[in-house]
Amino acid sequence: MPRQRRFMKLHTCHHVMLRGNGGQLIFSDDQDKAKFCQYLQNVVIEYEMVIHAYCFMNNHVHLILEPKKIELFKCVQAFAGNYAQYFNHRHKLRGHLFQDRFRSILVEDGTYLMRVVRYIHLNPVRANLVSEPQDYVWSSYCAYIGIEENPWLQQKRVLRKFGDTYTKARQEFVLHTSRKMDAELDVSIVRESNQIGAFGGDQFLKEVLDFNLDHKKSKIKLDDLIAVAKIELKFNIEEVVSESREKRLVDVRSILALAVKKIPELYLKDLESFLKRDPSSICRLIARARQSDYLTNQAIRLVEMTLATIGDGSCISA
Repeated sequence: MPRQRRFMKLHTCHHVMLRGNGGQLIFSDDQDKAKFCQYLQNVVIEYEMVIHAYCFMNNHVHLILEPKKIELFKCVQAFAGNYAQYFNHRHKLRGHLFQDRFRSILVEDGTYLMRVVRYIHLNPVRANLVSEPQDYVWSSYCAYIGIEENPWLQQKRVLRKFGDTYTKARQEFVLHTSRKMDAELDVSIVRESNQIGAFGGDQFLKEVLDFNLDHKKSKIKLDDLIAVAKIELKFNIEEVVSESREKRLVDVRSILALAVKKIPELYLKDLESFLKRDPSSICRLIARARQSDYLTNQAIRLVEMTLATIGDGSCISA
């Protein structure tokens, strides 16, 4: 089954989820979580990204991010990439820390945003780590209710939904979070929203689905990717489709395979025909690329360059 397209828009809230590769831990202690906060803050300053809520669990992270001037995937790549390098260096590890595709859901403002914030803050309670959300240090809940300060967290957009003053808004926010039946419903609703990549009312969802339909008709083709790759990776068609096992050419094939995997409009079967390889060979090339940070980064860059070339840089399956 093809992966759901990710939608990214500036000045719109996104529920972003990052998970450890294969379910591995991404935080071993509070020092790791503090370092993750530091990289988040750097992106807030450098890219003017807004963070509306967060929760750091041991093997995954929930964030509500609003990109202002830089595309969401670039913001996520910046803080997640820097943190992964730090984590691997500190713990003497190699390979990918995060799953290669982070999840993101467009969230409509108002009631829908309020529900996702509640869903995020109750993660530690559902996981039986604490009995009350204010007992969990590594979420934005304590900042929302006023018992701690966080200079890089933006609370106003959410709190203004609950009242005109901070005192009133925080009281209503606590009541909102404590509504058990509504909170249980949030879990199924938010998970269902993963299937379409958006959470909101009928008109909001229609706009997203129309957007999806438009982009399924995108002009991007395998030829576009190959044309950009020939320039960026410096190869000619004859040698890359040959039987040569030269490392440079195997690297090119691996980058192409992973790049095609990352673009929803393209199909691996078309790459199989182009490279004159069978499906198992293409799968091995993808696996080879994913095992190398260099090849993975080259594939991501190739996708970005191709989308930019055809003027379709708003969406990317990272």
